[in-house]
Amino acid sequence: MPIISILITSYNAQKTIENAIKSAVNQKWSSKEIIVYDDCSTDGTVEILKKLGKLEPQVKILYGKENMGVAYARNQLIDHVKGEFIAFFDDDDISQPARLGIQYAKIIEVEKKLNSDQVICHTARQQIYSDGSQRYEPTIGCDIETIPFGSNVVDRVLYGRISKGVTGSCATCSQMARKSIYTSLNKFDESFRRAEDTDFVVRFALTGGYFVGVEEPLVQQMIRNEDYKSHANELDSYNLLMEKHSKYLINIGWYKFNIKWGLMREYYLENKKILFIYSSLKTFIFYPGKYVKRMIWSIAAYKARDAYKKLKILNSN
Repeated sequence: MPIISILITSYNAQKTIENAIKSAVNQKWSSKEIIVYDDCSTDGTVEILKKLGKLEPQVKILYGKENMGVAYARNQLIDHVKGEFIAFFDDDDISQPARLGIQYAKIIEVEKKLNSDQVICHTARQQIYSDGSQRYEPTIGCDIETIPFGSNVVDRVLYGRISKGVTGSCATCSQMARKSIYTSLNKFDESFRRAEDTDFVVRFALTGGYFVGVEEPLVQQMIRNEDYKSHANELDSYNLLMEKHSKYLINIGWYKFNIKWGLMREYYLENKKILFIYSSLKTFIFYPGKYVKRMIWSIAAYKARDAYKKLKILNSN
């Protein structure tokens, strides 16, 4: 039984970090290590972590000296890993006790099927919003007969193209893979303050990596209002992602459209109706074919996008 390293980044999570760590401790997989990295929390998170460190000796806690963002925090955790496999948990989520075992079994099954160790596994999530509403968020790669990989995944992530089996999300809070996958890709890009996980998925897919999923929602994900405060930062991260992978997008003719689409999306999420309508019409006039395709491909993500928009509106009020 290999060691699976559970990695948790924490930042201002005083209300949720204890339950998140307990869900890691309660994993049925006996051969595990748990490492937490606090990215200079300014609330009571550090005090809670110090208390938990004494109560749970199997939990190793690292403390950052300055806030550097989640990509840096995850990279620090990866540098301290002893396990052969890594499973990421978030500081405000709860994973079902059987999660590690189920994901490990799925990875091994697919590795044998494909004769490849380039496999990442995600699970579906049960999202719980601050207004009490809930929704099921599917994940990619649940059909073992159609395992997404390579450019099909890149295209879905970067400009929305749907191909057979390539639907569902790739949330890092439900992610598990061999440590060697992270180190071979130089871990997460620390220039991203957001979307570092999306960039990692794209880079892994560009190497021909495979994506498998667990249909059961093994992660209960808490969606907090404060997660969506900075609209500008989100758009900046999107544009940074587009710029980093611009060569790929330019080669297939989607780069310029994507920049306009990102701005349209932000207007929609911010409920700026007039700007959204104006930018939509302008984009349609210049890129009618791409506009129609992207709209059709976006239907699959409508529920997640709509819940996201409502939370932004709630937070702004």
